[in-house]
Amino acid sequence: MRATIGDIDVLGPYIFNFDPYQTHAHYQDDWEKLFKKIQDNYDPPGPMNIKNKNSYWVIFCKGILSGAEFLSGFETYDAFDNFVNGFGFNDISIGALPILLDQEMYGMGFPIACDWLKEIGYSNYCKPDTHTIEILYGAGVSSQDNYTVFQTMVRMARVNNEPPAVIDRLLWLIGSGKYVEENEKITRQKASFIQDICPILYQI
Repeated sequence: MRATIGDIDVLGPYIFNFDPYQTHAHYQDDWEKLFKKIQDNYDPPGPMNIKNKNSYWVIFCKGILSGAEFLSGFETYDAFDNFVNGFGFNDISIGALPILLDQEMYGMGFPIACDWLKEIGYSNYCKPDTHTIEILYGAGVSSQDNYTVFQTMVRMARVNNEPPAVIDRLLWLIGSGKYVEENEKITRQKASFIQDICPILYQI
């Protein structure tokens, strides 16, 4: 999707510099209006075909407007912050918010909802992705289901007195071999980590 959409920073002028209130007020749910506005003023790296309902640009425009509608329902940042924190009183309720966001924002999905919350500063959230799923499933402590992997990481975090985002980043580093925001890489350690951790877990 990134290769089709390109740098999202250049889209600011078409969505009021990412202001959800103005964006929602201007476009409402008319994703075609937003699509045509971008198409008329921007030359993206990937094709824009408004008739292809499965195209990344169609999904992206629908997602922007449903997200703007959802966020514009909060009068202040504090109201949104209180809303998010209201789900954090136990390990079960915390997983309900990404499920809700999946329903409220078009194209979001549970894993991306978790990642979005984590990346905007809510460290109680972690993302079930390829690396975390393969490591936890390979170690025999989780199924391959996104929700189960999420809950496993949350419980791991609580046991180790760390935010779930820390567990997420640690497993991501082991699995990807990449440092975030840096070109420096290490060798992927996924297979060797699973091989080393399994005998330890089986002794517990």
